[in-house]
Amino acid sequence: SEAFRAVADTFIGHAAKGEAEALLALISPNMLEYAGPEAVSGILARSVIPFFEPFRAVATNVTITETTDGFGSHGFAYYMYAESKKKKEKPRPFVIYMVREGDAIVVANILVDHFVEGRHQPLG
Repeated sequence: SEAFRAVADTFIGHAAKGEAEALLALISPNMLEYAGPEAVSGILARSVIPFFEPFRAVATNVTITETTDGFGSHGFAYYMYAESKKKKEKPRPFVIYMVREGDAIVVANILVDHFVEGRHQPLG
């Protein structure tokens, strides 16, 4: 899962910098074809980029599970928390689903401000 996590970290880094085109390049081609690039770009601009704008780091408590997307691609889901640059803000939960499509590792989905009971580890 190390290669998958590396691509997830790259995606998170681009999101924190507001780099919409770089984010779009890491999205699953299957998802782009299904939902349409305009719809995906809109979600990235309205939800993902603003969520990561105050991003400082991923909290150390990460849960990893195997996943399969709706197109049959396999990979890993990472249940994480984003720590903010703003000291008083609590870490915010998110899930990023990474899959392999052909030779590429891509983002199948990302859910921000999304807590999954039993998957996200409690914050200390």
